[in-house]
Amino acid sequence: MPSLYVTSYHALLIKELCDVALSLSLSKSLPAKEVTKPGSTPSYGRIEAHQHLARLIANGRIKQDQPVLLVSVRNVLSNLRAIGYSEVLGKPLTVEGEVFTENRPYHILGWDAAGHFMIREFTPGQDSFDGLTGYLSGVPVLWDEEDEQQLFCRLVSEAADHAHVWHLPRGRHPKATETSLRQWRDLHEVFIAGLNENRERAASELISYAEAHGLKRENGYLHNILGVDDKGHLCQYIGIGCLEGLGQQLRQQFGARRALCVDNGGSVEVRLYPRGLSVLEVQRGLSGFAVQLFAAPDFRPRGTAYLAIALPDTSFALLPAVSGRIQQAE
Repeated sequence: MPSLYVTSYHALLIKELCDVALSLSLSKSLPAKEVTKPGSTPSYGRIEAHQHLARLIANGRIKQDQPVLLVSVRNVLSNLRAIGYSEVLGKPLTVEGEVFTENRPYHILGWDAAGHFMIREFTPGQDSFDGLTGYLSGVPVLWDEEDEQQLFCRLVSEAADHAHVWHLPRGRHPKATETSLRQWRDLHEVFIAGLNENRERAASELISYAEAHGLKRENGYLHNILGVDDKGHLCQYIGIGCLEGLGQQLRQQFGARRALCVDNGGSVEVRLYPRGLSVLEVQRGLSGFAVQLFAAPDFRPRGTAYLAIALPDTSFALLPAVSGRIQQAE
């Protein structure tokens, strides 16, 4: 029985920013994360948050001594179908074994030089960047006015870790069993076999397996959801629940029409550097001063990718939820 019970969520809206940059821990592909074995979280190719920020400053992509919000997006370079692109790379970075196909576009969160965000479908090698300076892909959990069946088809065909969709304890989970591990691996084989297929075919095979084995939906996992409001502002909701339900939180609280899940569980973090990092701190490898706005008790400090958002200042407003919607100050 757990000694600690925690209920928490985090909601955030960014209305003013100076710059946006995606930090990837490596400039080459990594093996996809193995999640079914206890203690299998890899350390190679993963660095701490302040190291991500230090690299961005050293490379001139974020200014020194400037307030910065770091948002974890650590499925990138960890999972299949989770790609990341920065204009300094010249091409999207993936995990090993990723398959680009015209049959199935990615769902990307992208931004331009002015710091405007958008979420759309994107097929590498086919669609143009349209002025985007960076993007990352995620699992769609809210997509316009699509009904539950249409949205679930999008979601399940993109979610490479099936324990985020169905209740399949694995890894360090105390309720992991040989059956749940086997079913996770079986689903993953179906997922990999469908990487070349279109969305409908890939989703159908996964859903058929889940129905045949009586799998239940997962509603007790922590997820990090990023969306965009109708003015191109980035909004975020982190909470525990089923993926589509958390997408609805962004619709209800911020009016978002589309949203993506970008990481989960112990990978999730939001960290504010009120003074950024100085050149001296970067040169000496110092971590600087940071306020961890959100992290779960099982937070893992080293990760593959963070979204860095440079802010004009550290002013903020606490926005209470009223009648299910956050009242935004104009």
